Amino acid sequence: MRSPNIMNEYVFASAEQQAEFARLKLLEDAFDAQTQQIIQSLGVAAGWKCLELGPGAGSILAWLSDLVGSSGQVVGVDKNTAFIESISAPQISKIAGDILDVELEDNSFDLIHARYVLVHIVESVKVIDKLIKLLKPGGLLVLEEPAFTAAQVIDNSLPNAQAHQRVNAAISQMFIDLNLEPAIGLKLPLLLQQNNLHIENVLDNRHLSCGNSKVAKVAGSSAATLQTKYVQTQKASVQDVEAYINNSFDSNFWAIYYSTISVVGKKIL
Repeated sequence: MRSPNIMNEYVFASAEQQAEFARLKLLEDAFDAQTQQIIQSLGVAAGWKCLELGPGAGSILAWLSDLVGSSGQVVGVDKNTAFIESISAPQISKIAGDILDVELEDNSFDLIHARYVLVHIVESVKVIDKLIKLLKPGGLLVLEEPAFTAAQVIDNSLPNAQAHQRVNAAISQMFIDLNLEPAIGLKLPLLLQQNNLHIENVLDNRHLSCGNSKVAKVAGSSAATLQTKYVQTQKASVQDVEAYINNSFDSNFWAIYYSTISVVGKKIL
C-alpha cells in the first residue's frame, strides 16, 4: 500500500466538468494527428492488445479500438472515466482507478500509450516501471509528455510579451510546487533506457505558434482554468494571466508555448 503523503493533486481536478471536457477536446484537436502518425508507424494491427493510460476525452482510445478490430482489445485506465462513458465497442474495457493500484496481467500488452499523463504524477518513475512490466517482450511503450521549460517569447517588444514570459515561469513553478517535473518530457528517453527499453524513436516538437492556433488555444484554456494556481506561485499576477490568455487569441502574437517530447521504447527482455 502506498503512503498517502506522496499522492498528488491533478491540477485540473477542480475544473468544472463541461469546461474540462472542452479543454480535453482542444488538446485532442491539437495533438491527435501526431499521436496517430507515431502509433501507425509501429504497425499496430488487428488482434493487438493495447493500454491507453489517461484517455481523457477518449479519441485515441476509440481510434485504437478501430485499429485492433474485434479480435483485439483496448483497455482504458483513468481516475475519472466520466468523459469516456459514451465510447463503447466489444473490444474496449474501461477501468476507473490509479494505474499503480489497478490489477492487470504482466507481459500482456503489445502497445501502451500515454499522453500528458506523467507530468501530473509524483510517482511517475513507478508508473513507468509498472507499464514496462505490463508489456509483452517486444511490446512498445509510447509516451508523450511536455517540457514547459521550453516556453519562450519570440519578440520582447510585442505588447504583453513580459507578462506572457512571467506566466511561462509561473506554469513551471506551479508544477515544481506540487513536486512535479515541468520538463518531464526531456527525461523520458533516459528513463526508458535506464529501464532496459530500446529507444526506437524520439521526437521533440517545439510548439512555435501564433495566437488562435490549436496549441495556443490549449494553453489559453489551461490558463483560464488554472489562473489562481498560476498567481499563487507569485511568479505572475492576475493581469499577467489575463494578458497571456489574450495573447493566445491574437494571431499576431508568436511564442514557443512549450515542447512535446514523444518517445517510443521497445521491451527487449
